[in-house]
Amino acid sequence: MSPATNAPHPGGGQLRSKVQRDGGFTLDARTAATVDAGLAVCAEPALGLEFDWDRWQDDLVRAWLDDRRRWIVEAATNPLHLGGWLDGGGCVHLDVVRVFPGERLGDARALARRHGQRAIFDLTRRVLISLEGR
Repeated sequence: MSPATNAPHPGGGQLRSKVQRDGGFTLDARTAATVDAGLAVCAEPALGLEFDWDRWQDDLVRAWLDDRRRWIVEAATNPLHLGGWLDGGGCVHLDVVRVFPGERLGDARALARRHGQRAIFDLTRRVLISLEGR
């Protein structure tokens, strides 16, 4: 259980399995439930963690999760989530993400552009929406 939320807390090994099996994940930071609908956008790039897949360390990921879940619960007024994926170059990306309803694509794009993001992930359709050239 997470001390900040009293919710189930996935460990680094569980997240590694999700990235390996599914290519990524988006989890509700308060409940650890999978978020599978909406548009996921990085909420704050400075809170992310990136490393090479072959350098995955469960303890490092667990510490990142503990710190980010506390920040999400204590500092955020809008629901934030934990997201992670493996890019084509073998780099793992872990982020604090905001999930917008599908009908708020314009708001999702605006936040992504504000943070210099190149894409949004559509959780419902499981596809990237590129922002380049738009």
